[in-house]
Amino acid sequence: MLTKEVKVGLFTLISGLILYFGFNYLKGINPLSTKQTYSVIFDRVTGLQSSNPVVINGYPVGKVFEINLLQDQGNKLEVIMEIKDEVKLNKNTSVVLIDQDVLGGKAIELHIPNDGSPVVDMGAQFIGTIKPGLVEDLQLKAEPAISKAASVIDSLQIMISILNSTMPHVKNTIVQTEELVKENRVHIRETMINVKNMSGNLTKTQENLDQLLVKMSVIADSLNDANLKSTLLAANKSVIEMKEILEGINNGEGSIGQLVKSDELHTEMVQTLQDLDSLFVDLKANPARYVHFSVFEKNKQKKKKKKKDKE
Repeated sequence: MLTKEVKVGLFTLISGLILYFGFNYLKGINPLSTKQTYSVIFDRVTGLQSSNPVVINGYPVGKVFEINLLQDQGNKLEVIMEIKDEVKLNKNTSVVLIDQDVLGGKAIELHIPNDGSPVVDMGAQFIGTIKPGLVEDLQLKAEPAISKAASVIDSLQIMISILNSTMPHVKNTIVQTEELVKENRVHIRETMINVKNMSGNLTKTQENLDQLLVKMSVIADSLNDANLKSTLLAANKSVIEMKEILEGINNGEGSIGQLVKSDELHTEMVQTLQDLDSLFVDLKANPARYVHFSVFEKNKQKKKKKKKDKE
């Protein structure tokens, strides 16, 4: 029969085994499993934890067994993967740390090329890479926008400081303007009244000018019509008369027409001029022949008149 001490020992052993297997089961690790393990070296494993899945094209083929810090290798991180026996990794297998979901959960994804490269043994070590997650992509894309926003904010702050320094001057200017308006309110009102009266006078003057222009336009049209009509009639009459005169001259009518068209009149005029020239030559040579009769007769009449007066 078992003693009390043996019973306590067995109970403690069984409890320890149950605790160990239960804890590993909760972590997703089966101590009795014959799965093969491989190690992957990462620079960082942000968000990765033990029991996170290992997947191929989204299909789970294993889990992360443990994560170890390698201080002798520059604080790199060793991730031990536990993978199913039927999955074989070759030499060119790539191991990538990816985002499992939008909440930031991590997983390890295996890319096994079908290039005929040799299969590695269990415990082989790979160099892992990290695929930027959605949050990291957003952070990378947001950094330029954030820097631009920061520069814009800085510019706004500078503008606000300039405005703050300018506001006292603006307030003083407004106060001075108000005082100036108050002091000159009467003059401004009188000026506005004068401007209004001037505007009314200009409107009346414009109306009078419009009426005057209309009247002048009517008078100008009448004068233009009358003068133009009489001038055209007179010019037409003069042209007709000039045409008739020219036609008469061209037809040999009148003295000018005969002179232009008739050789006989021209010859007679030439002959008359020649006769006059001969007469003037003879008169110059024998003036007594033409002058003494009239002169002596005149003297005799004067003598007879004197005798009668004496008697």
